[in-house]
Amino acid sequence: MVVVAAIAIAIAAASGAPAATLTPAVTATGTVLDTCTSAVGGSITFNIDPSGAGAITPATTDAGNTSPSVKCTKGQTHAVACSSAHANKLTLGNDGVTDPIAYTITGCATPLTGNGFSTITSIPVGISILQAAYQDAQAGAHSDTITVTITY
Repeated sequence: MVVVAAIAIAIAAASGAPAATLTPAVTATGTVLDTCTSAVGGSITFNIDPSGAGAITPATTDAGNTSPSVKCTKGQTHAVACSSAHANKLTLGNDGVTDPIAYTITGCATPLTGNGFSTITSIPVGISILQAAYQDAQAGAHSDTITVTITY
């Protein structure tokens, strides 16, 4: 008789109330970084006619020239600054000394807003040369290097 009672208890426990469940949640958070990469330089190529009148204002956005560009996090605004290797002077041989033609950098200080990493963001850069700076210049290629700095 003792054996029968033990079997009855085992059956009652096996067919009892349903099992309980827990459903903990996991929160996934990915933080998009504010960054810039893929910087590409540009160029401004133009002719200077010393017999001409008025200022010359070539820019990277003019036909035949290229704007420097960068890829930055979408929607983020970054400071842009330009500096000249030779104190804003185009010189023969890009030496900073020979037959300098003074100029002013234009367009560079505009804040840049990133377009994301599938689209480049162009940075317009230009220069302005007053007639008095070029009217007595020697013939030949006068150049300088303008460095574009993006702060992010």
